[in-house]
Amino acid sequence: MMIRRLQQAKARRTAAAVAAAASPTVTLTTLRNPNDMEMNSQMEQVVMNLRRMERPTNTIKALDSKREEYMQYCNKVYPHDPYRYTLDRD
Repeated sequence: MMIRRLQQAKARRTAAAVAAAASPTVTLTTLRNPNDMEMNSQMEQVVMNLRRMERPTNTIKALDSKREEYMQYCNKVYPHDPYRYTLDRD
């Protein structure tokens, strides 16, 4: 079911791209179907679930405790910051 929807979305994007190339007045908004965003979200969830299920046990032991410690630190130091879990250069 999911593969068929992916193939249909790809076919729609390809057809829209061909139409856009043939007609310069067609805008890029024609390349996006409302179902594409939902499908991207579902695909992202599937990939995240697969990554979580396929991790070796030692990796889980090593990283999960460090992740939990980091989140506890962020909650303590930055309790009201909505981006407290985001790592950046600052």
